[in-house]
Amino acid sequence: MAKDDPVRFGAEFGPKRTGTSTGVSLSTFKTLVWVSNLGGLLLVVIGLELMIVQSEFFMALGCFASSLTRSQIVAAMVSFTLGTGIFMVGLLGEISPPTDTPLYAALKYISVLEHMKDFSSGIIDSRHIVFYLSLTAVFLFLTCETIGSRRWK
Repeated sequence: MAKDDPVRFGAEFGPKRTGTSTGVSLSTFKTLVWVSNLGGLLLVVIGLELMIVQSEFFMALGCFASSLTRSQIVAAMVSFTLGTGIFMVGLLGEISPPTDTPLYAALKYISVLEHMKDFSSGIIDSRHIVFYLSLTAVFLFLTCETIGSRRWK
């Protein structure tokens, strides 16, 4: 390196580019790596979003089960049974042979695995978020109504 050459950041990692040189520079490679890492980070954020929305739904389901009884053990069993039941109903749509019936379409839509597939492959679909948020709202409403009915007894 001559004394009059400017000091380059990252000069130790690759050859010096001149006006006549062609090819991919190290800065282009760094940009590609950064963008690919950003894409991976975006997939992680999408997956976390689904986990948060699903956990809200299952917590609302647990709150509803807890409002049905005074015993914590019974509430835990009811919550586990309802959560497993929703998972199994969706699983019926996964393992049953595909048909064009509305029942098959409903089972396929309820399937927790189907929602996970789309989010894990990076597909951002608002239907999944609306599905879980609406079920969360329904179960929180039922919880409030159950607790409110005790007050009037």
